[in-house]
Amino acid sequence: GDPPTISTAWNLFYGMFFDERKFDFSRVGRLKFNIKMGYEQYDNLDEQILTPKDFFDVIRYVLKLKRNIGDADDIDHLGNRRVRAVGELLENQFRVGLVRMERAIKEKMSIHQEMQTAMPRDLINAKPVTAAVREFFGSSQLSQFMDQTNPLSEITHKRRLSALGPGGLSRERAGFEVRDVHPTHYGRICPIETPEGPNIGLISSLSCYARINQFGFIESPYRKVANSQVVDFVRISNSGNTEFRIGDHVAKRDVEELNKKLVETSGKIAEYETYPFYLSAWEEDKHTIGQANIELDENMQIVSERVAARKAGDFILSHRDEIDYIDVSPKQLVSVAASLIPFLENDDANRALMGSNMQRQAVPLLRAEAPFVGTGMERVTAQDSGAVVVTRRDGVVDSVDSERIIIRVDHQQDGNLSREVTADIYQLVKFKRSNQNTCINQKPIVSVGQRVQKGDVIADGPCTDRGELALGRNVLVAFMPWRGYNFEDAI
Repeated sequence: GDPPTISTAWNLFYGMFFDERKFDFSRVGRLKFNIKMGYEQYDNLDEQILTPKDFFDVIRYVLKLKRNIGDADDIDHLGNRRVRAVGELLENQFRVGLVRMERAIKEKMSIHQEMQTAMPRDLINAKPVTAAVREFFGSSQLSQFMDQTNPLSEITHKRRLSALGPGGLSRERAGFEVRDVHPTHYGRICPIETPEGPNIGLISSLSCYARINQFGFIESPYRKVANSQVVDFVRISNSGNTEFRIGDHVAKRDVEELNKKLVETSGKIAEYETYPFYLSAWEEDKHTIGQANIELDENMQIVSERVAARKAGDFILSHRDEIDYIDVSPKQLVSVAASLIPFLENDDANRALMGSNMQRQAVPLLRAEAPFVGTGMERVTAQDSGAVVVTRRDGVVDSVDSERIIIRVDHQQDGNLSREVTADIYQLVKFKRSNQNTCINQKPIVSVGQRVQKGDVIADGPCTDRGELALGRNVLVAFMPWRGYNFEDAI
């Protein structure tokens, strides 16, 4: 409704792009802009409003696109989709509450008579902020009651990704492309685990080794390849008598050679932890990546001259010298639930989807039974879900009853056992009700006098057997074709 003058146009333009209160590019916005325009990606991340130079860059890029130079963005590429974690969603809600509170304070200040004698409590009312936070946790579409049917359902619920909710899609508007599996999902989002029904493809699960970086993009780990040789890198956690600094990333073989020499001369060796290279979807597009099952000789050299690899979303046969990275494991493709299915590679994809979803519905049994045929992920899943009790330090079991375990710990100082003896007390959870009305009960699996190492399982929880996830029973099944009627049927 304003008159079309230059000053009103400038005010609109200024408010839209240059006013820090109304426009915030954010660090991730600047990062994506730098990548798109071909700059160093971490340049000027704190410059969170647009500059005149940015406008010229955008116009130049659009004009190039018209002449078919450059690429239009793929909206479903995981380099263009990011995860908004709970902190960011809560921050947005909190900001709404603060804006409401600010408005209320300004109104009170305008009608307050004696500003000199006014106290903060007369002007400030924090109710809008607390109401906004309560609303977020109480009635937000993404605030859900944790699924505690069994340990797997709990860990899967915590690793869930949703395209729905505030600022996301709606079931009705979401088309086929959004729901489909994209090549960049490899090692980031599980292509198998998703609900059957209206939410298919909109709700998914993080892959086994995926992590979310500071900008909200999903990264997947890889092993480095140099001159067709796989080189494992480590991060130094204690430099010992070496020249390395804590936090350095070094080739594992270099550290091991140095440590060998130090052992011979009784020096203090360097301590390290494995360091895979985490790549985001747009970084991965620049490299040729081989599969985890590539055949290697004893020197970690790639044996075959041509190997199956992928580059920029395409599956190719590549020369071994062109490989930059290889996958860390064949199971980095799938989620935790899917990685618990034995011989997954031989299953029909639809049945694998049903299997990974149905495992979450298993109720805890009175006598849990670990599977005879497993995949090696059972112990990891049980420990990471927090269902079992794990030792914090080495020691000897001093006392065990149904409610607590006491472990006598020898204090170790500079390699010498001191006379000071302390105890770790582990209180067990007994017959607690879960959110789904199943029973959470922990039972000790160690005996008095038993020696335990740090990280050992000392008490089983629901759906676990000797520290392994045990969701069902071992059943002997005979399976045969019946005139073709059970074609593609489930076992």
